[in-house]
Amino acid sequence: MKYCCSLLTLLLVALCSIAFGQTYIFNDTLYVWEMRGANVTKTPAPDGQILSKSYYGSAVRVVDKNIGEHPTTIEIQPGLKVQGHWIKVIVKKDTGYIFDGYLSHFKTFDLRSDASGIDLAYENFPSDDLVSKDIRSYEPGNVSEGQSRDIRFENGIRWNMKNIENCLLETYHIPTVRYAEAYQLMMALYSNYFDQKATYMSEPKFLQQSGLKHQFVLRNKDHPLRISLYHQNGEYIISSYSCTGKAD
Repeated sequence: MKYCCSLLTLLLVALCSIAFGQTYIFNDTLYVWEMRGANVTKTPAPDGQILSKSYYGSAVRVVDKNIGEHPTTIEIQPGLKVQGHWIKVIVKKDTGYIFDGYLSHFKTFDLRSDASGIDLAYENFPSDDLVSKDIRSYEPGNVSEGQSRDIRFENGIRWNMKNIENCLLETYHIPTVRYAEAYQLMMALYSNYFDQKATYMSEPKFLQQSGLKHQFVLRNKDHPLRISLYHQNGEYIISSYSCTGKAD
């Protein structure tokens, strides 16, 4: 009887996690993706006593038996508010609360990668697909008109690049129901966080919400790169469109 109750409890926790748009349960390990770090607080509130700060790449263990009990909304960029939850975690010797919008079940990129975009993903996420660096590069000439290239990673993420009239449509399919996981991955892929020679931080900036799509812009190129993030068919899509010699 006790065994059956335990199984029922785990099932209910899993169902609640799905209902709240979460992909983690009790005792899962999550990773901090927020490049500026995330505070671990004594209470589930932004003004709670700070116990420590966990930086990019830190692993935390979920010890919250009531996931979803502390919903919150935090503005992570000017004009962009993300819904999430305060969850109880163990980080090294501290037990406290952290905003799950800074966390992901995907392992973080190596800070020594010195790469960006699909090269960054290709160097860090295992894949059986062999695609040359020339093909992965963001140049229309490396992918023939009308053709496309694909990479599937072992963690379920899929990448596609297609040449459409000398413009490149790049798409990442992220197998998650959590907006925050897709957002944090987008920020890492399109920023210069991992550029060892960078003298300033360049990262996508939130522009607006258009229908169900959140639109961002990256301004470190000759022509600003527009990036969209949206939910479709049970997964999140990150897409960008770039045209050589044409203004956006």
